[in-house]
Amino acid sequence: MSITNRRPFTRSASKPLTAVRGSDPVLSAYALDGPPAPHTDDVPDWSCSGSTTPDLWFPTTVEQLDQARAVCAGCPARAVCAQRGLALKADGVWGGTLLSHGRPTDELFRPSREPARATA
Repeated sequence: MSITNRRPFTRSASKPLTAVRGSDPVLSAYALDGPPAPHTDDVPDWSCSGSTTPDLWFPTTVEQLDQARAVCAGCPARAVCAQRGLALKADGVWGGTLLSHGRPTDELFRPSREPARATA
């Protein structure tokens, strides 16, 4: 069975695309598009932009956490970044703060396990 009367998804200021009718358009856009880009006009240079080590922001060791915090230490967007992480209830390092579901934590992320291999 095919649907022939489908309209493409469009988003505009007057009628934003939402995941659920009546839901918050900002949160729905986040759910559909992923987190917003960290760049804003009021904070031109984010220290983490262009990072080639995305795993650094989800540390599994104290050394990784220290490296992430060192990158954040001199960033002009540190406070804005931390506020955004809290508002989005994010995980990872935001503004030098390790967050779990938007709450500051001291617990590191657990490294993913290798899948079990079948033996014959």
